Amino acid sequence: MAGKQKVYEESMRMAANFVWDHNWPNAVKAYRAALQEFPDDPKALVGLATAYFELEQYESAMRALQRTLKRNPANQEALAKMGQVLERIGRLAEAAKTYVYAGNLHAKAGNLDEAIAAWEQAIRADPDQIQARNNLAHAHARQGKKELAVSEFITVAAILQDNNQPQKAAEYLQRARQLAPADPFVEAALQALQAGESIRSVQQDIAKTVPIEEETTFSAADEDLLSFSTLADEEEKTPRNPREQAEQKAMEELANILFEDGANFQGLSMSKPEIDMLIGQAIDWQTRGDIAKAIEAYEQIAQAGFKRAAVSFVLASLYLKNGQIDRAIAYFQQAKTEPSYALGVHYALGECYKQQNDAPSALKHFVEVLKTIDIKGASPARKPEITRLYNDLVNRYLRRGDDRQILNFATSVANFLSSRNYQQKISEARQVLFGSNGVSVSAWIEFLETPNTDVVLSAMTRTAEYLRQNLPMTAIETCYQAIEQVPHYLPLHLRLAEIYMRQENLESSINKYLSVAEVYRVRGNLKRVVEIYQKVLKVAPMDVSVRQKLVDIYIGQGNIDAAMEEYQILADAYYQLAQIEKSLETYQEALKLAPKASNPKRWQVDLLHRMADIYLQRVDWANAARMYSQVAQIAPEDDKALLSLVDLYYKLGRTDKALTLLDRTTTLLTKRGRLDRLLEFLQDMIQLRPQEMPLHERLAALYAKLGMREQAIAQYDHLGELQLEAGLRDDAARTIQQIIALGPEDVEGYKQLLAQIKGGI
Repeated sequence: MAGKQKVYEESMRMAANFVWDHNWPNAVKAYRAALQEFPDDPKALVGLATAYFELEQYESAMRALQRTLKRNPANQEALAKMGQVLERIGRLAEAAKTYVYAGNLHAKAGNLDEAIAAWEQAIRADPDQIQARNNLAHAHARQGKKELAVSEFITVAAILQDNNQPQKAAEYLQRARQLAPADPFVEAALQALQAGESIRSVQQDIAKTVPIEEETTFSAADEDLLSFSTLADEEEKTPRNPREQAEQKAMEELANILFEDGANFQGLSMSKPEIDMLIGQAIDWQTRGDIAKAIEAYEQIAQAGFKRAAVSFVLASLYLKNGQIDRAIAYFQQAKTEPSYALGVHYALGECYKQQNDAPSALKHFVEVLKTIDIKGASPARKPEITRLYNDLVNRYLRRGDDRQILNFATSVANFLSSRNYQQKISEARQVLFGSNGVSVSAWIEFLETPNTDVVLSAMTRTAEYLRQNLPMTAIETCYQAIEQVPHYLPLHLRLAEIYMRQENLESSINKYLSVAEVYRVRGNLKRVVEIYQKVLKVAPMDVSVRQKLVDIYIGQGNIDAAMEEYQILADAYYQLAQIEKSLETYQEALKLAPKASNPKRWQVDLLHRMADIYLQRVDWANAARMYSQVAQIAPEDDKALLSLVDLYYKLGRTDKALTLLDRTTTLLTKRGRLDRLLEFLQDMIQLRPQEMPLHERLAALYAKLGMREQAIAQYDHLGELQLEAGLRDDAARTIQQIIALGPEDVEGYKQLLAQIKGGI
């Protein structure tokens, strides 16, 4: 015995060293050596299970843990590892029951915090695990955490309502009301239940209901229910992926052939009794695991002319398991003629091509399964859109030309299709993650690439519910828990940013948004980056650094018009921040880019006007005139620029140039029928420059042209006075003649004045 103990201890010491170095293959050998001395040692068994887990040999890990738990069902270390193994292989309901059982044991021992942690693990594995939620509610209540307790009671009520147990649901809501009598969410849930409406807006898969305790106490019956009878030595036989489901269907169909009428077997080279015998033999060999003999029997059935899809599918599956991929593909193609086998065939063909390292073909078949399921549940109007979605998804990967990336993504899709309730998850993901507007290719790829989609769906659903119930801290905690398990799934981080925004914690929200945007940028998903930047700018429009990044992305994408719009907003932001030079520099950068826009002239004119306005406000007449001169060259019909330039020439003392441009502008506005615009301008100019005789002369002439006789006479009269005061008698005489031509009431008086001027009196 002493020798056995020494060998055991040395083996365990070596195993510990290998574990420290993450040398898992040698750790397995060391633990096995220890178990040769003491076959039922729990430490060695759990250590061996851990090593197998790290090597992704989950079946072996499970067998080691089952040996431990058979001898000691209360071994917490084994229970925790069993839960992890079950989660990893997708048996989430069983994983949840394992965690519940572990939590129950902790609670019995008085370790409530450890119990709560275990029950929370159960909920992460299976959000509809009623026993775990019930226990959590009572535990939170005992700890005085009423908000969390009430939330769990409401969630349990929602699950029970979905499971057609309204009376039980009402009992849980009453418990919530006892804890929080004035809670509006409890009252809303009660009203919804009474009205026959859904307590929660987004439905999840309903897990099988387990008995619910009134308090957090655990009877022998509970322990029996949560025992490891479901974790038998052999793996559960429930088919998971489409091929397994189709194979089960085919086996059932073959078994039922024994009861079919012999009339259906005409034209075969064998009689029905012979076919029946071969089918029985084939199923028997298949059950025993003798694939070669099973194939031989099924081949005889096929060669006899029995062309059922069920035979082709089972035979193809056996060839696949036997590594005879080409034969498998041929028979799967035969089975494809039967629509009820389509999903299984496409999934199986994906597996075949994956084994042949034909990544593009594997991806096409796996995605075809997704498309078929998604189209089936869609309205006719949405089916073309969904078809385009999946075609784009495949093409996006094929365009990369990287077989490793294609194969990795094909594997992700295959894993998703092997998860529990994968068909429901497709529609659920569309509702929970993407809303009613459908799903983008990049978002769908991101979801499918996530190793644990159950955690994602659960977290997104629960956080939405917590936000609806105004429980932001609980939502944040849920986000963090999910992020620990799927840290690279960025929409969870975006949900966290959204929660911060709801709390009006803008700094944390914006920082989180920008961190996520940076990761998307590194991943090359610029569409998502743009969406995030736009979201940030809605709440922080003056964030010039984000605006500049958005401009850079648009330029890089060749979306020049969008970049121009952002340039304008950016320049305006600098102006409002009193950074005038930065504003002008931004407009200059935009001007350089404008020739590449869809309408260069429009952008150039708009930008020059904006810059001119800034110079005008800075009383920088020369630069303002320079901007308007450029506008006049680009858009000679731009009367605003022309008239502004006239005014600036006056301010700069360049009167002759101002008058020349004014006359040219008058001709332009006359042709365009915009004399009202000219009239307003001249009136304003005279207000500012009442002694400018050329302006009075042009305004008087315009009044006359518009038929405004009295105003024209008055303007000419004032012009004449200015001319006489300036000693311009000849000019004054011509002005009086124009007044006389207009027919004033005192025409004789003007004639006398004209005579006096001409006579030199």
